[in-house]
Amino acid sequence: MEALGLLLLLLFVLVTAIALLTALTLLVNEPVRSAQEHLQAAPGRVILVGLVNAIFAALIALVFLWGAGQVSPLANGLLAGILALIGLLVLAALAALTVLGLAALANLLGERMGYEAAPQSTLRGSLLLLLAALTPYVGWFIFAPLTLFASLGAAIRAVYPRR
Repeated sequence: MEALGLLLLLLFVLVTAIALLTALTLLVNEPVRSAQEHLQAAPGRVILVGLVNAIFAALIALVFLWGAGQVSPLANGLLAGILALIGLLVLAALAALTVLGLAALANLLGERMGYEAAPQSTLRGSLLLLLAALTPYVGWFIFAPLTLFASLGAAIRAVYPRR
């Protein structure tokens, strides 16, 4: 019975993730297109940008969350709550940028599969992307982290372009 529940949960997560990536492509098309162009132009550079920024943002969030745990008994919880909120906001911004980049990567994969229209290419590309990330060992430990770093780097380069 637990296996059926786990299978249904996995199916639900796949369907909702595909819907999220497709909706992002349709709603914020310009940043997704810009991130997709960065992914096509310099994939190694966006992976490096994503890796460096992920480490930096994770360290900042960790410092704020650690500080919230250390200051809690002293400041009656208000300062701890503020520090925890800042740490969680850093992680939320990191996640939002990564999802934006994942939408661009899904759209890129769909277009490379031969589908030019945005909804169909994103649907098929996101299905391919998510199923590839579910591949045991190689998908979990190599493909998924590289995909996440590339997505984060492309989104950062799209949202904060160089001058």
